[in-house]
Formats: sequence, structure tokens, C-alpha cells
Amino acid sequence: MRNKFNKRKEAALRAAKRPPKRRIDKEERDKDVFKRRKFIKNNFVEEGPAVEESSSEDEAVESGYGQLLQVFAQTTKEKSAIESDSGESSNEEEGGDVVSGNGGDKGDSSENEEDSVKSYEGDDSELGEEEDDEVEIGSGEEEDDEAEIGSGEEEDDEAEIGSGEEEDNEENLGENAEEESDEEHDEVEDGETLVENDDSETGDPFAAHFETELEPDMITALNDKTRWKASSSSFPELGNLQVQNLNYEPKKTKVKTLMDIEPESKLLQVQKRLISDQPEPKTLLQLHLKQKLLMNTPPSMTPYQTEMMSIMSSYKDLLYTERTNEKGEELRMAYTLHALNHILKTRTKILNNNAKHDARDESDEKLRDQGFTRPKILIIVPFKESCRKIVEMMITLLFPKEKGSVSNRKRFNEDYAKIETARKDKPDDYYETFEGNIDDSFKLGIGVTKKTLKLYTDFYSSDIIISSPLGLRLVTGVEGEDRKTDTDFLSSIELLVVDQADVVMMQNWDHVATVVNQMHSQPKDSHGVDYSRVRLWSLDGQAKFYRQTVLLSGVAAPEINSVWNKSCLNYMGKVKVMNEV
Repeated sequence: MRNKFNKRKEAALRAAKRPPKRRIDKEERDKDVFKRRKFIKNNFVEEGPAVEESSSEDEAVESGYGQLLQVFAQTTKEKSAIESDSGESSNEEEGGDVVSGNGGDKGDSSENEEDSVKSYEGDDSELGEEEDDEVEIGSGEEEDDEAEIGSGEEEDDEAEIGSGEEEDNEENLGENAEEESDEEHDEVEDGETLVENDDSETGDPFAAHFETELEPDMITALNDKTRWKASSSSFPELGNLQVQNLNYEPKKTKVKTLMDIEPESKLLQVQKRLISDQPEPKTLLQLHLKQKLLMNTPPSMTPYQTEMMSIMSSYKDLLYTERTNEKGEELRMAYTLHALNHILKTRTKILNNNAKHDARDESDEKLRDQGFTRPKILIIVPFKESCRKIVEMMITLLFPKEKGSVSNRKRFNEDYAKIETARKDKPDDYYETFEGNIDDSFKLGIGVTKKTLKLYTDFYSSDIIISSPLGLRLVTGVEGEDRKTDTDFLSSIELLVVDQADVVMMQNWDHVATVVNQMHSQPKDSHGVDYSRVRLWSLDGQAKFYRQTVLLSGVAAPEINSVWNKSCLNYMGKVKVMNEV
């Protein structure tokens, strides 16, 4: 008869040589764990107090472990439903050997033999406990962890992202990730696609101006001042206008265009007509405004504002030197409406092309709809109060009655708080000029999405930049100094507005002249741009011929005329309001 020690040893070796357990599906594992726990709860007898060293071998075997083995040996059928298929037979044999050994020799034992039996009994019990722990760890703890991760942590993260990221948009959105997710998942609003597709038929200057390339002969004519012809016109409210158009006849050969649907000939006809046309007063319905802005436009729009909008919407440069404090708010509303209309049209164009991009080749020129960087509009104003009014107008035009959200609104209200100025013994024009917050060092990036106006965005994640000359100069730096200059965000500006230029001259006009000269330079870094989407005229360094410039001042000055004559090279033409003093 074999020794107990050898039997235990063989059983342990068999257990060690068993093949690895088969992984059970989650549903089967849950059933197995439930049955195991229920079985142990109903049949397991807790171990008694620790056995003293003087206790006999029979007491050691029969206490706890022996009882557990007897229970398992008597319920083979139930055990087969708990354990894995690979370990079923070996466990049955192991249990049978142990039980028969316990009932056999009670007299043949020595101290060494007793110690070895106890040691292997402990090993087998540990193996059984480890198996139970593995099953429980593989089911219960993983399920609990998954449940916690799937509910608590994700909800907390989403809550933190929803509150924290919007307040920290200044660090960097996107924006780019958040801003790009908004652009990818936002769908075009109702009616926008139809309006976009009908742009060339209705003669929308936006498509004719930005979606065509310039012929080499036209670029040569733009740099020749003798090729410009001047003519006069008049508006009921604005008065006399001096219009400068390029005296150039385009060739009859077709030019490559970036339009997706309309034929090239229609677009060229619109472009040719707009280059030679005189501006005419139009109503709001004739200005090709986006439906969203048209619905939110205040009903109190005056003929003065619609005439200004008629000139701006034709994408001709504008110089207006008769600005007054009484008409300042009307002018501000006019160029703010034009700026938002330009951004929304650009965004709709990009969204439409994103939907078609997968079905087209990367080299398809019709999908070129972007510049080197995202900022498209730069508005230069002298004081924070002016910036506050512009932002408030944007919120009113985009999200009336709080239909949309404005990120970082609380921070904006703190930084650009409305301040009441007490009037004392100075003239009224002084208080009208220096009303509110007159801080002249600020800059603000604004991102526009379908349902959100994002304030304090990074410049490279912004659509509109509102800044003072000093605040902008502190960012761009000075050429030749040791510090690194950053002017890449000015490389794709399509609309430049300088409001209250007479006040800016009292600050430092050199900042404005420097910023204008720094525009449309070749970027030093790529900033994650997709060059297959960049317009060809931007790649060719012709962006300065497409930029529209709007200069608004209360007085005419040589400094303003210098920028007007040297830096305003819009091929669509130039309009200057000239009335007798």
C-alpha cells in the first residue's frame, strides 16, 4: 500500500500537469459563479479554531478540509456544473484518493510523515482557494470595475470636460480637437445648402470673389496704378462715392474654379460683372445674407446701414471718413453683420466639401476652400468698450433669446465689464469717445460654430480676432529683435476692419501700418494645415489681392490715405465716400 505522502504528491503533480482552464464566456461565467457561491453558502462548513500541535492526524484531516472533500465527493453532479471541463475528472480522482486514504491507515504515521501530510494538505487547500479566487476575480471584480468605469468615471469626466474645457478654451480648443469635432458633427442648417448652391446663379459676390483664380495679366495690371479707372456715383444716404475699378478685360479662355456644382462660365460672368459694376443700394433681401442672420437682423435697420452693407457685401474696399458718434453704433452693426455672414458662408462651404471629400480625389481643385490658418477676419478697435459692443452684437445676431451658448461668458463679463462714465465739465464728444472701459491693450479670439460662440480661443483656433493695435503688436513682435515673432495667424485674413481710425491715430498708428504690412506673409510653421485644401491663390502668394479692407474714421488723414493707396489692392475695386465739408 502506497504511503499517504506519495498519494498526496501524485495528486499535486496531476493538478500541476493539468491543461490550462478554458476561458468561459461572460454569461456562462456569471452562471457558474452564482452556482458556486450558492453551493458554498449552503454546504460549506466554516473551519473551527486552529488545531493545536498535540492534536492527532485524524483530527487534522477531519477538521475543515476533510469535511469539504467529503462534501465535494458526495456531490459530483453539482460540482461538474461549477468547475471547468478540463479540471473535472482530475478533481474527482483527487477527491476519491484522499477520502480512501483518510479511512485507511490510522496507525502508520510518524512526525515527519504527519508534517508532510499537513504541508500538502495546505497546498491543496491553497490550490482550491486560488481557483475560487480566480473565478471570482474574473467575474465579480471585473464586472464591478467595468460598471464603475462605465458609469461613474465617464460621467465625472464628461462633467469635467463640459465645464472645464469651455472655461479653458484660451489654452487651446479643438478645438482644435473640440472645434474640429464641432465642424465634423455639426450638420448644415436647413436651407443653407440650397443657398450655397445657388450662389453663382443669384450673383453672390462671395463665391465670385473667393472661388476663382486670377490670370497672370490681371496680377500685372493690379500692380500698375495707371490701369485703374475712377468714376463717381451717389447714394441717397452716404452721398457721393468715388469708385476705382480695374480697367482689364479678361481673356475668353476658361479659368479653373473651385465651385462644386455650377459651371465655370457662370462664375466668370459674375466675377467680370462685379469687377466693372458700380455699387448700388440694395435691400436686406438682396444682400445674400444667411437665413439665420436675416431672421435675427434687428427690424430697425436704417437705409444708412443697408447702403453700407451694399458696399461691403460687394467685397470692394471701403474708406469712410465721415464717422460720427451718433452713427457709430449703426456702422458697428453693419460690419459685424457682414463679418458674421462671411464666416457662416465659409463654414457652410467647408462643411459641404467635407461631406464630399471622401468621394473625391485629394488633388481635386474643387475642394480647395481654406487658407494657411483658420483666422479669416481681423477687427481693430481702440478700446475694450468697442470690443464689448461688437461681441454683444454678435451674440444678438447669432443666438437671440439665448437659443445658443456662449463659452467663457462669465470671464468675458469680468474682463470687459460695462462701466458707466460720470459726465462732468468736458464736452459731450469727449465722453462719447472715452465712454466705458478705455483699456487699449487687449486681444480676443472668437470661434463660431453652429450652436456656440466660443470666446477666448487660441488665435489658430479662431475665426474672428478682435484686438487693439497695441495688443496685436505685442503678439506679432518687432522684426529684427531677439524675441521670436509670430505673424502666421495673419497669413489668411480675408476681411480687415479698422474702426475709429481717428482714435487709433492718437494712440500709435505705426502699430496698424506694421500689422498691415505683416499680413499674408508665408507662414513659418504648417499649424496642422491640409495643403490639399488650401486655395491655389493663397499658395501662390496672391492673398493680398483678395483681402477686403474697411477703414472707418471720423477725419481724413495722410496716414489713413497711405494705407489706402499702398496696401489696399483688392481686385474687386475700391469705394471712397467723398462729400463736401
